[in-house]
Amino acid sequence: MSVTCTNPIICGLHGKLGDQVIIRSWAGRTVVSNIHDYTNAKWTEAQVANRDKFCLAVKWAKSILSNEKVYRYYKKKAKGAQTAYNVAIGDYMKHLKLQSDFSQYGGAEGGRIRFSLDSIFGASSVTVSLISGGNHVTESGPAKATDNGHAWVYDVKKTDPAKMPSSVSVTLFRGPVPYTSDFFIS
Repeated sequence: MSVTCTNPIICGLHGKLGDQVIIRSWAGRTVVSNIHDYTNAKWTEAQVANRDKFCLAVKWAKSILSNEKVYRYYKKKAKGAQTAYNVAIGDYMKHLKLQSDFSQYGGAEGGRIRFSLDSIFGASSVTVSLISGGNHVTESGPAKATDNGHAWVYDVKKTDPAKMPSSVSVTLFRGPVPYTSDFFIS
């Protein structure tokens, strides 16, 4: 890969040159690199899972960055040539590994649902919604932080046997940024 910002012949150019190189301009620099051929690549399960997660990260970043407050939040976190978009994708890829524990739920009032993260996420609040089969929210409310912010617990307040929840939607807020994960109750 070749990087330049002073060559007047290619400065500002972008696109494909034959089937050999691609020219891109980014952050005031022009980058020339080989075109990679992945036609015979055999992806591992971990690579496929990472690519799927990256696709989710891209969709999530595009949706949240349309909010001006969230955009400014990520713009402040950007360093050097990073963009708010880069930082948002990195946040999703590195920090959002939410796990659920339904062992104390039991489907009844007073049941407890626990959520935890692999790393310190710094969530300012967590909201939990229990959702029935017809996509109807049966109850919703804040979860309580435990384990120094590594986990949150939601105590079930009411149950309606006719509208038993089939899934749970959890939204963590880090500053103005919402991170939502959905879990199916089995």
